[in-house]
Amino acid sequence: MLYNVLQYLEKTEKRLSDKTAFTDGETGLTFRELGESARAIGSGLAEEISVRKPVIVLMEKTADCIAAFLGAVYAGCFYVPLDSKMPVDRMQLIIDTLQPAALIYDEKNEKTLDKLQLNCGQFRYDQLVKGKVQADRLEKIRNQAVDTDLLYVLFTSGSTGVPKGVSICHRSMLDFTESSCEPLYLDENTRFGNQVPFYFDMSTMEIYTTLKMGSSTYIIPRKCFLFPKLMIEYLEKYEINTAFWVPYAFLQLSNAQVLDAERLRALKYIYFCGEVMPCKHMNRYRRVLQDAVYCNLYGPTEITNVCSYYMVDREYRDDESLPIGIPFPNTRIFIVKDDNTEAKPGEVGEILIGGSCLSLGYYNNKEVSARSFVQNP
Repeated sequence: MLYNVLQYLEKTEKRLSDKTAFTDGETGLTFRELGESARAIGSGLAEEISVRKPVIVLMEKTADCIAAFLGAVYAGCFYVPLDSKMPVDRMQLIIDTLQPAALIYDEKNEKTLDKLQLNCGQFRYDQLVKGKVQADRLEKIRNQAVDTDLLYVLFTSGSTGVPKGVSICHRSMLDFTESSCEPLYLDENTRFGNQVPFYFDMSTMEIYTTLKMGSSTYIIPRKCFLFPKLMIEYLEKYEINTAFWVPYAFLQLSNAQVLDAERLRALKYIYFCGEVMPCKHMNRYRRVLQDAVYCNLYGPTEITNVCSYYMVDREYRDDESLPIGIPFPNTRIFIVKDDNTEAKPGEVGEILIGGSCLSLGYYNNKEVSARSFVQNP
């Protein structure tokens, strides 16, 4: 049975060992290299910390960063991505909430550590990854694991501006990955063009679909989003066929008038989430890339990425709004009025979501968790 996301990696590693898993196009890791790196990192961490502890990863957005995430998981722990571009005060609030057991950093982020108050082991990636794999130790850790162990915690500020750590367990990510690949046409031939940071929940679809299906994720350099012509060149060069981006990223290309059907012949799946996609801009894409599949996805971080999807199946006026669609399998969505009764068609209410996709709550924040996570009325 599936109870740990590392089972995805290990199965695909045997089947497609030399295929590129994560890359920026120039440097990256094959599935074999990813597995070897992650196990070395996990072995090194396991010597120093106990299981089920938070491990912060403060690294550049590269394939090595993914190896660090999975290394924390091999150690029986859960990972928390940080980004040096975050304000120092925000990073410190996250650290104070977590009380991490370890922090993995790379050379480019070493100076950032001087700005933070840390009371945990600090491990430089390029040294940790050279360690010896301790297969027996890792096997013992796995034998003690269950699917409700935390996989990662992602921090979202919400409406208050105070970081809240959304806690996602293995079962939630396995459920989401198993239920989303078929409806979204994700398979071994998928070539993602990653846009969002790894501390943003949308990135988890790319990470775990790649591990499960043997897809490839191309980590698009930041400069491509600043210069639309560079983006078109990148998408064309690496034959990216799936873009799962926030609408703003799509708008940049649309506004720059660089869309070209001949140069983007590989781009067949255009998925958007995180904010409202204006139909005006979606229609521009549909006029140029007429054979592509367009899908509007919806969901808060608290339900493991997204919970519903709508395949655009008709023409929309520029001033119309797209529906949020239907739930993924094994997800329940319903509308509840103020009196806790289910809304009828046409009535206004609040969206409630249930299923294995649901977060276990906000890390070390029972009071706020109790307000957001409620029993089914």
